[in-house]
Amino acid sequence: VFLITYDYVNDGQSSPGVTGEQNLAEAIKAVHTFCLEHLRASRVILFGRSIGSAPTLALAASTAQYSGVILMSAFASGLRTLAISRYLPKSVLMRLDGVFCPNLEKIKDVATPVLIIHGQQDQVVPVSNAYELLCMIPTRFRTEGLFLGSKSNPVGHNDILEKHGDDAVARISEFMTELK
Repeated sequence: VFLITYDYVNDGQSSPGVTGEQNLAEAIKAVHTFCLEHLRASRVILFGRSIGSAPTLALAASTAQYSGVILMSAFASGLRTLAISRYLPKSVLMRLDGVFCPNLEKIKDVATPVLIIHGQQDQVVPVSNAYELLCMIPTRFRTEGLFLGSKSNPVGHNDILEKHGDDAVARISEFMTELK
């Protein structure tokens, strides 16, 4: 089994530029092309973290070729990551979720097992996003998520692997075994 993770414009080792939906779509298209040309997609697990969850879910929702999906610090929609979303009523947010990176809509169409990992004290993408995503995964593809941290040992957006790397790796390994 292969675990695929990738960079997109203006992230990691990738080229500078604007991180937008078009660039995210181009990055995941390149990943998909690579997987089809060099790997057996049925043995590939897609991995998306933070904003990378959007293109990962878009690809996973468009094809059932992949073995599974892992989402770390994923958001329910692009709008919900904006500060203003904390002040809008949920009924308004739900109507605006499709404006930018509609992960809540995409995850409904994923036809492969999904693992969600999230920090309980995430201030960038509140953990409520992860719980909302978890609820939208079709039941037969929903797996036990990993929600890390406590008041005495807070885990946020960018320190999951630093603080709980062993726990995350153990759950990912378990997930990979479940897929076999």
